[in-house]
Amino acid sequence: MTTLAQGWCEGVKAMLEKEIELQKKAGPAKASPATKAPVAAAAAKKPIAAPAKPVKAGSHLKKPEDITGPIAFPADCKSLLCKYLTPAVHEKYRG
Repeated sequence: MTTLAQGWCEGVKAMLEKEIELQKKAGPAKASPATKAPVAAAAAKKPIAAPAKPVKAGSHLKKPEDITGPIAFPADCKSLLCKYLTPAVHEKYRG
């Protein structure tokens, strides 16, 4: 009988093996940094320039690249992300 932890470890191992298999089928251009893809390609990207105005939060933001500046949350937003993701924090950690 396997324990919960053993089952979890086996599941993670199987998932990683499948991910590696799928990435090999996709080719080297599709490899993620988790599979030791060259870091030079990521470092070669140009830094994102700060926009003149904040980006409004919403469902129109589909991928990380859509966030090009500090996020402007709705006035009635009560999330912790809204509270702590200030323009200064965004500037400090932007890629």
